[in-house]
Amino acid sequence: MLREITSFAMFMAVAFGMHSVKLIESSDTSDFNNSLSPDNIVSIDARISEDTVQQKGANHPPIVKILKPEPGGAYPVDTRIAYEVSVSDQEDGESKYDEINASEVFLEVKYVADTSNARKLLQNEIEDDPVGLAAMKTSNCFNCHGFDEPLIGPSFREISERYTNEDSMVNTLVQRVIEGSSGIWGSTVMPSHPELSSENIKEIIHWILENTSNPNIQYYTGTDGIFQLKLPKGNTTGAFVLTATYTDHGSSDDNLQKLKGQAVILIKADTLP
Repeated sequence: MLREITSFAMFMAVAFGMHSVKLIESSDTSDFNNSLSPDNIVSIDARISEDTVQQKGANHPPIVKILKPEPGGAYPVDTRIAYEVSVSDQEDGESKYDEINASEVFLEVKYVADTSNARKLLQNEIEDDPVGLAAMKTSNCFNCHGFDEPLIGPSFREISERYTNEDSMVNTLVQRVIEGSSGIWGSTVMPSHPELSSENIKEIIHWILENTSNPNIQYYTGTDGIFQLKLPKGNTTGAFVLTATYTDHGSSDDNLQKLKGQAVILIKADTLP
C-alpha cells in the first residue's frame, strides 16, 4: 500500500499568453531532493502565489483538486475506478455549483512502469501543455469529439487510427477543419472553423495523431467519470499518474490572460494473486 506524504506541498500554475509562470514550493526543503520509493505518494496541488497574481493583473488562477480516487491507493488491475475533480476559480466560479463547464476539465491517466523516483515523475507532469493540446482546450473541439468515445463526430482515437501523420494528409485535414466537410464519417457534418489559424489547426492535428493512439495514456473530460486500470501487455506491476487540469477564461480586465490549474496524484496497480 502506498503511504501519503504530508510533509510538503507543491504549487504550480501556468499563464498562457506572453508569459508562463511556474512556482514550486516545499515546506520541507531538506527532503525535497530525496528520491521516493514506490511505496510513497506525492500529491501536487496547482496554485500560484498572490504576489504573482498582483504582478500579472486581476485574474486569479484556478484551484484544481482530485477528490477521487484517493492519492496513494492500490487498486486491482482491470478495476473500473470512479474519479472526481473539483475546480474553484475566483472569476469563473465553482464546479460544485455547476459554474464550471465540465467539458473544459481534463484528466490524463498515464501508465508508468518504474516508480522508483516518484517525485521526479510527478514533477515531469508540471509543464506547459503542448501547443496543439493547449489550442484544443481553448477551442470547441470537445463539444463534438471525445478521446475514446464518439460524440457528434468521431473520437480522436478513431481519427488517429484512420489517418497518418504525414504532411500531405495533415494539410488535407487542416483544410477540412477550416472549411468544414461532410460525408467522410457517415452523415456527420464537420462545421467550418475560420476563427482558427491554419498553424493552430496543424498543431492540433499533429497532437491528435501523435498522442491519442498511445495505449499507455487515457484522456477524459468532465469533473467526474470512470476509467479502467489497464496494464500494457507483458507488464504485471506499475502505477498510474493522474493529472487533472483546468484553464480559466481570464479576467474581465484582460480576457487574454488565462491561467491553468493542475493537480497530480499517483496510484498503484495491484495484481491479484
